[in-house]
Order: sequence, then structure tokens, then C-alpha cells
Amino acid sequence: MHPGNATLIVGALLAAMLIGCKGAGEISRLAADAVARGEMVPLGRNRQGFEEYLWVRDSSILVGIPAGRFIMGTDDKDYAYQGPRHSPELSAYFIDKYEVTNRQYERFCATTGRNRPPDPGFRGLPNYFSGYPGHPVANVAWVDAQAYAVWAGKSLPTEAQWEKAARGTRGQHYPWGSRDPSQRLVGNLADEAFMRESHGPWLDTLHGYDDGYPWTAPVGSFPDGASPYGVLDMAGNVWEWVADWYDGEYYRESPTKDPQGPATGTRRVVRGGSWDSDARGLYAGHSRFFGWTVTEFDCRGFRCALTGEQLRSGLQ
Repeated sequence: MHPGNATLIVGALLAAMLIGCKGAGEISRLAADAVARGEMVPLGRNRQGFEEYLWVRDSSILVGIPAGRFIMGTDDKDYAYQGPRHSPELSAYFIDKYEVTNRQYERFCATTGRNRPPDPGFRGLPNYFSGYPGHPVANVAWVDAQAYAVWAGKSLPTEAQWEKAARGTRGQHYPWGSRDPSQRLVGNLADEAFMRESHGPWLDTLHGYDDGYPWTAPVGSFPDGASPYGVLDMAGNVWEWVADWYDGEYYRESPTKDPQGPATGTRRVVRGGSWDSDARGLYAGHSRFFGWTVTEFDCRGFRCALTGEQLRSGLQ
């Protein structure tokens, strides 16, 4: 770890202790105008103590993430392109509690005339898009995810927003903590159920762990896997597109306040792993990959975020 990062990380830990003191009022003030306009409906606090709101445009539930520093990235030498460990500061924002579902994406397609995603061909899940409305939409390219976010009056989260919502301020390995998955069901991962579909022994699957879903699971199926903020399915189910261009060196030079990712690039970042990811690939600081913006994958979906600036401007 770079010596300068140590001070930042200590600061992130101290800031985490203050979240409960100022976070709730901060989020309420941020949401006030949108609530007054009827765009958001307060739902109260979740089990983790953070405020949730219904976003009326696409019937999503948003979790308020207070401002402050958090620990991002890793110093693991095997994952140099996901480091170094550093501590950016983010403004307060909101993020979808769940991944965008087939039901929500169908409403978007019906309203805008956009084509439905190709069927992913999951064995046992015929007509996936229309037959499984509560499952995460899959087989969407980055351009599709971006179009949905704009339609919904939101945005794709930045990498930094995604990672803070996933691992909290203290740099834990997974959304649920730092222990590897065991008997407690914390997410839809590459496991015994995955193996039963004869995917082959070439993957480092989680033996002894059985979430019951060889492909995607309905969003929110694993409350024990909630992040420190109460955001669900941040590890497994589907990889999630984020706003940033991919650059394996970006963390070394990224801004310390509200990093937005590289200005240009050829591929966009995906985070979080999916139904075919093992435990190592689900580390919140490691689960970083990329894809071409127009390429669809059966293991990729997304969720949206909402910033204070977007709330102040209102829906167009």
C-alpha cells in the first residue's frame, strides 16, 4: 500500500462512525424536492438503518447512500488492475436496491419501442424475458442499460458509487462481510446448483454451497447477502454494467472526490460477478471486468443510481 493511502483509509474508517449521526438528515434533504414533486415516495429505513424511497418512474426502490469516504480497490498483487487500495470521497447519492428486472425492462421496451433482449436460452427457464418478470434482465448491452437509465430519469452508477454501495466504508471483502460463502445463503453463485446443470468441473465452483438456482434468481432472494447499506444482489446473479470506461491503471490516478472514470475508452466496466462466478471472483474489490458497449451477455444486467444533481433538475 502506498504510504499516502494509509491516512486516507484511516479517515474512511473514522468517517464511517459518523454515518449514523448525519446520514439520515442528509438523504432526506436531498430527496425533499423530488418527494414534493411526487417523483419519490419515502418508505422509511431498512434493516440496516438507511432510508429507502420508491422511485415512481420505474417502480424501483432506491437506497440512500450518505456522503463520505470509503475504501476502494485492493492491494492484492494478483489483481493489480483492480488496485491500488485507495479512499475516494463521494457525494451522497441513491442506488437501486435491486437489479433491474424483466418486468421493469419490459415496461421500458413497451413505452419506448426498444427491442427486447435476445432470450438467453437458460435451460428450464423458457421465454425468460416474459416468463420470469421478477428475475434480473439479462443479455443487455451497455447501450441498452444506458438507454434504460436515461428513460428512468436516473443514470448507471459510477464504479465508485457501485463499490461503496457494495462493500460499505470499511473495505470488507463481500457485501455481507469478509467470510467466504458457506452454508448461509448470501447470493446466487457458481455452486452445486450450477454444477447440476452440467456446466463442467472446469470452474472453481463452491462445493457444499447450494443456492438452488443454476441460472439467475429472482432479485432480492438472498437478504442475508445484503450490503452494509441494505443493497441486495451485489455479488452474483448478474454482472452489472456501470458508467465508467475501463482502464486497468485508472485507480492509480483517479480523483479523490467523486471519480467518474476515464474520459474515453473502448470498453465499459461491469461489476459484481454472476451466477457463474466463484467466491474469489465475487470479492467486492476484485469483481471488476469489462465488455464492449454493444455486446450482449447472458450473465450481464444492471442497476441504476441517482445523484443530487439529477434530483435538483427533476424529471424531464
